[in-house]
Amino acid sequence: MGSAIRKTTLREIKGTFGRFFAIMAIIALGVGFFTGVRITTPAMVNTVSGYLNEKQFYDYRLLSSLGWNDDDIADFRLRPDVRSAEGAYSLDILTSGDKEYVLRAHSITEDINGIRLRSGRMPEAPDECLVDANKGDFKIGKVFNLSPENSDRVKESLAADKLKVVGTCDSSLYINFERGTTSVGNGEITAFIYLPAEAFDMEVYTEAYVRFQQDFQLYSDEYDSCMEGRDSQWEDIARSRADIRYEELRSEAQKKLDDGRKELDDKRAEGQQKLDSARADLDSAKAQLDGQAAQLEQIKEISPEQYAAGMEQYNAALADYEKGEADYESSLADFNKQTGGRGKRHRRR
Repeated sequence: MGSAIRKTTLREIKGTFGRFFAIMAIIALGVGFFTGVRITTPAMVNTVSGYLNEKQFYDYRLLSSLGWNDDDIADFRLRPDVRSAEGAYSLDILTSGDKEYVLRAHSITEDINGIRLRSGRMPEAPDECLVDANKGDFKIGKVFNLSPENSDRVKESLAADKLKVVGTCDSSLYINFERGTTSVGNGEITAFIYLPAEAFDMEVYTEAYVRFQQDFQLYSDEYDSCMEGRDSQWEDIARSRADIRYEELRSEAQKKLDDGRKELDDKRAEGQQKLDSARADLDSAKAQLDGQAAQLEQIKEISPEQYAAGMEQYNAALADYEKGEADYESSLADFNKQTGGRGKRHRRR
């Protein structure tokens, strides 16, 4: 019976071979597509994960409106399970020339977020850079001129106003074709560039990167388990370091304010002392003038000539006194204006 079924089946296949081949081709194509779809995602994830692990891509990027200093980075580095922690600079800049570009400038890090040199060499000076190998038609030797339309913050944050391309690279920070948006220029990042850390003239890092002691595959259960609970923990850590930074800045500002107040008080006391001394001299001069006037009244009838000569001297001295009084009032007004009206006005004697 089995033999008869096989013969019948083969006879039907031979009789309708075209239809049979079409059905088999459709089945094979479907199986191929299904297999490809099933294997594509793991293959892509495996490739990207291997690349990111090779370049030690960050697990956390920490941001603070106050920035981070070396003490903050040292604290992050000493936290449990941290393999590496590093501060970095980034800045969006606008170039000038025949065509304007909006570039996102990054500092080159040592142990985290590695880059892959595609051509040329690494930058060796603050005015040299690597440029995005996959965006723009940027050749080695090209010079980017910073646009005068950049903000003062941007101009003051870079050591050079011209950047020469000495190489091209890939960055582990950019694994897709988009380069991000910005508030500079037309709002769209043209390409990224990498500069030596010394090319940035900034007091604090704009961001901190943290990599844990793990090399698990991206999106794997092992990676999810490793990162479980770390979000809230590191939010607290970052907040505590930001609070310390805030207190440091507040203390520095308070010290400058206190020093300024002390200097103002010292200047005020010194100015008041000079005004008091000038007032005393004027009062003494007024007393002498009053005494001289009394003496002249006594000899007015007795010796008119001597009286006339004395009055001439008296009037000259009185003019000097009145000028001194006017200068004193002017100095007192200036002093009160500069010190908030706290100068002491002494009554004339």
